[in-house]
Amino acid sequence: MNKLTKESKIYILKLLSVLILSLILSFLAGFFITSTVNNQNSYYQVTFTYSGNKDLSNIVSKDYLQSIKDTDANKYSTVDVDKLIEKRHFTIEKIDDEYIIKTKTKYYADFFFSKQQRVATRAESFIKLTLNNFVDSQDEITYKNKNVVELKNHFSPYLGGCIGLPIGVIASLILFNFIKKEENENIEDNKTLYKTPFHLSYWKESLDTFKDTKKMVSLAMIFSLLLVSKFFILPSGFGNLGIGFGFIFLSIIGLMYGPTTGLIIGALSDIIGYFITPQTGPFNFGFTIQAALAAFTYGLTFYKTKLSFSKILLSRIIANLLLNVILGSYLQCLIFVKGGTITNELFFETLKIYMLTYSLPKNLLTLIPQSIVLFVIFKAIIPVLIKFNYIDNKAKNISLI
Repeated sequence: MNKLTKESKIYILKLLSVLILSLILSFLAGFFITSTVNNQNSYYQVTFTYSGNKDLSNIVSKDYLQSIKDTDANKYSTVDVDKLIEKRHFTIEKIDDEYIIKTKTKYYADFFFSKQQRVATRAESFIKLTLNNFVDSQDEITYKNKNVVELKNHFSPYLGGCIGLPIGVIASLILFNFIKKEENENIEDNKTLYKTPFHLSYWKESLDTFKDTKKMVSLAMIFSLLLVSKFFILPSGFGNLGIGFGFIFLSIIGLMYGPTTGLIIGALSDIIGYFITPQTGPFNFGFTIQAALAAFTYGLTFYKTKLSFSKILLSRIIANLLLNVILGSYLQCLIFVKGGTITNELFFETLKIYMLTYSLPKNLLTLIPQSIVLFVIFKAIIPVLIKFNYIDNKAKNISLI
């Protein structure tokens, strides 16, 4: 076995350095983005029963809440009473025999990354003080939950950071697969292969598909196979999520015709596929965008470039983890809301459960197998595509990296 050359060692060192840096930055970005979203959307809910004669709706008063804040101005310094009232960020409603108080978490934190337990304790004391000072001493308040306050619409920042990690991998792969200079082979930017997609001619060639009769005929044939594949969905074992084969044909279209053609075909495949296959819900244009972006990704990754397994893996990371897990889970939970399965208040909690229990495990388990399937299929069909002049001969060899 040959020893690694000095150039190879430097390349590997650079790759590892960029990968580690990208992972750190993407985790921090995911952490702080999630924390910022939580700061704007999460809220505390207090459920309790009350026996007494007071009208508890009167506690939602600027003067009264200000008086509660003044009992400990330092402790409740972040509680902006004016905004609590103006933006309805402190509400109380009665449902059957129970009362429910809801208030945004951001009013009880010193910073958006304050410790969750400390913030919850501060909110609990403020709400309990608000109720106890309002009711008569002989009245009784019974809280439904042991911890009094329940945190809603909250997504773990650490989990958000972990979801951001694939972005770091993607950034590293893009850097070393599209931007780096080829050391062993001189590939000029021309009308055959491109080192980067940042060329006007690259995009023009992709659009030329619709001007070429030969390309249109072959595209129609592959598109037909793509539509047929929508009838064959394997159960994944993760709820309503199935394993389809459409990604294979979308990848071939991306390889042969590029990102712009892929974007259009991806959108059409979802729209037509909805009407020709059995469906249980209304049409959702969000899934059309998801399919179009997936096909666009395949085109951007495979079209007129040196192919490698790492590029195939890159395309699957984007499709599985970004488009399926994040965008797909979001769209699915919107369907739950519109269908009346869940309420708006439970949206983020349901999103978290659906993403972690169903979408993320399913897409992680299929990530490598789908990448291997594409690698094998490309190895088999590329010589044929070269023979019939669909792709350039320089793209013949598919490397691992």
